[in-house]
Amino acid sequence: TRYGTVTGVQTCALPICRESRSLLAVHEPAVTLTDYFLAIESGLFALLLLRRRPAPAGSVGSAFGLFFFAAALAALAGGTVHGFFPEPLTPGHRTLWTVTLVSIGLSALAATIAAARLGMTPGRAYKLTPPFVLLFLAYVAVVVFAVQDFAIAIAAYLPATLFLLFRSEEHTSELQ
Repeated sequence: TRYGTVTGVQTCALPICRESRSLLAVHEPAVTLTDYFLAIESGLFALLLLRRRPAPAGSVGSAFGLFFFAAALAALAGGTVHGFFPEPLTPGHRTLWTVTLVSIGLSALAATIAAARLGMTPGRAYKLTPPFVLLFLAYVAVVVFAVQDFAIAIAAYLPATLFLLFRSEEHTSELQ
């Protein structure tokens, strides 16, 4: 029976052992390994950009350094969620998924700032940084207190995408 004894140990303890073994298993190995390799690659890019030479605070290089650092953190936390915390109701999943989404938002902020610095004069790009930061803080509030859907993280890249698209269009028309 479920509560019988096996050599003096109650069998109701056996499922606990089975669950503890499953904690050591990687649940989505392909996703986990891909995320971990992305974390290593992004982390190396961040180190190369930020250590190359002292980048001024308002440079494109510093924005891309932050972008790759945040991407590395997001990939590391996301890979850990996919590999070791697949159950959404566990504290580990909730914490690491929040870190993942906030890091993706930080990466989107850095991409937006970099895109503005690439496509605008330094003065205009500098003036747009505070509204971008406020948008990021609103994103963090939504992720932490309301919705933790990955689609919101993808939408966080919309400002950077729009900047790059419009800048690309302007550059193309300048070449013609």
